[in-house]
Order: sequence, then structure tokens, then C-alpha cells
Amino acid sequence: MASLAIADAIKKNLATVVSQIGEAQLLAVSKYSQVAEIRYALLAGQKDFAENRVADLLAKAQALLREEVQWHFIGALQKNKINNLFKVPNLTSIHSVDSLELWQALNQRAQQLTKPVGFFLQVNTSGETEKNGLHGLSELIPCLQQITESGDPHLPFMGLMTMGKLRTENFAEDAKKCFAQLQEMQKYILAHYPFPKVALSMGMSADFQWALEYGADYVRIGSAIFKANT
Repeated sequence: MASLAIADAIKKNLATVVSQIGEAQLLAVSKYSQVAEIRYALLAGQKDFAENRVADLLAKAQALLREEVQWHFIGALQKNKINNLFKVPNLTSIHSVDSLELWQALNQRAQQLTKPVGFFLQVNTSGETEKNGLHGLSELIPCLQQITESGDPHLPFMGLMTMGKLRTENFAEDAKKCFAQLQEMQKYILAHYPFPKVALSMGMSADFQWALEYGADYVRIGSAIFKANT
């Protein structure tokens, strides 16, 4: 497909998604996209992009250093990748802090940051073993206690992240259950901890419409924006 046609398709896809998500913040998931496609999305007005591999994120951020991009990391994060992640220009948030140990490692190195980078605690609401994340309030509460007691201001707590259930014959029903669980945890935190806001990061291309029903503040959408158009 010619470059102009690709740019036009991305612009139209973005307009469709934006019209569907209301006031939620759109993170355009660019993990399968080339730098040129990200540029087309930028030209169409999209500023926030998400990647799930540190090396790819760093490379794309450096290639687009002169652009007004806000980068979000959404993948599984190994502790030995933290230093490189913190080198990403215009890194805005980390949506996949999936354990107390990972938060501790990030918090210990947070002074490397030249500006604050927010983070989300990832919660495994589906119970699927292939997914990372904290399991319920029993694992969430110890994290919240340490965050309130010793969290570095360079690494502020923003909220919770989850993914809908993938291996199911009742995709919509099970996705709603996952999102409802996260919303209940949000209510618990707001009632018991001194955070003024607890944002919810949930919903992808196949299920964001249900995530919005349960108060999603951030939706992570890739294929609906960058899908092939021939």
C-alpha cells in the first residue's frame, strides 16, 4: 500500500476509535508498527503510544526524539531492563508493575529519572496462569502499604491495570467480570488509602467497549488503529 494510503487509513482508524472511547485516554499500541506508521498517527493528532519491549521502545523513542510523543510501557518488565527503560526519552508511565519486588526495584532506581514517571500495578483478574500480575487484595495491599510509606516522588502511583480473559467461550461476559473486579479494587483503594485518584488501565482492541462500561481511564488499542489496509 502506498504511503499516502497507509497514512489515510491510520487517520481514519484513529478517528473511529477516538469517537468510540469518549473521555478515556487512548494509548496507541505501536509494538507491531514501524516508525513511519507512528509518524502518520502523530500527524493525525495522536500523542500517546505504548510499547511492550524495552529495546523496541528505546529505539523508537530515539528515532522520534524531535516529535511530541508520550511513551508508555505496557509489557512484562525484567529488573535488568529498568536502567534502559529509564533512559527512554519522554517516558510517561509504566502500566505493568506486576509484583512488589518489581516495584521495589523501580523505586530504588527512581532518582535516575529526570522527571516523574507514573506507574500502574498490574492485577491478574482472569486467573490465567500465562498472565503476570498481583492476585487480589491479599497481594495488592502489601504493595499499597509500601507505596504510601516509602514511594519515591519520581515514581508516583497512578492506578491499576488488567487484561480481560483470553481463553474463554464467553469472551464478553468474562471480560466484564475482569473489569468489574478491577473497578471494585479501585473503590477499595479510594476508601482506604490517601490517593486522590486511582486510574484504571484496561481494554484493548477486542474488548475496550466493555472496559469503558466499568470506568476505564486508559485503553490500549493497537490493531484497530494500525491494522493492515489493502
